[in-house]
Amino acid sequence: MNSGLAQRLPTRRQKIPLTPLIDVVFILLVFFMLAANTADWRVITIAPGATSRQIEPEPPVQWMTWKLNQQGLQPLSASAQSGLSNPVSASEAAREYLNTIRAQGDAADWGFALIPEAGVDLQTLMDSVGHLEQSGVKRLRLLEPAQ
Repeated sequence: MNSGLAQRLPTRRQKIPLTPLIDVVFILLVFFMLAANTADWRVITIAPGATSRQIEPEPPVQWMTWKLNQQGLQPLSASAQSGLSNPVSASEAAREYLNTIRAQGDAADWGFALIPEAGVDLQTLMDSVGHLEQSGVKRLRLLEPAQ
């Protein structure tokens, strides 16, 4: 008897919780708002230059090469070896460099190449570069030491 009665009773529908559904809708809304590209795309026409000219190559640079160790700078190139056998300070090296390029004429053709030895700390290197720049060295190149 009870079994027949249980079959006839309507079952209650389960309510779907709306809070997770609303959370998902808002997350999707925020995602699409952030992912949307709102930039105004316009075509920009770029006209070619009136004349095309050859780019002239830069004149070759003569590099005065110096080696940096813990004692100071030592000249490596023949143009820098005017009687300097002991390591000198960066200021003295810059003075030698500037005297050489003044004697040769055009300063635009000369550059200062610096090769730090293994074991030279970064502070010594940066101090030397700073002294060279303050002394008037305009074209400075830092080279990797030979292995």
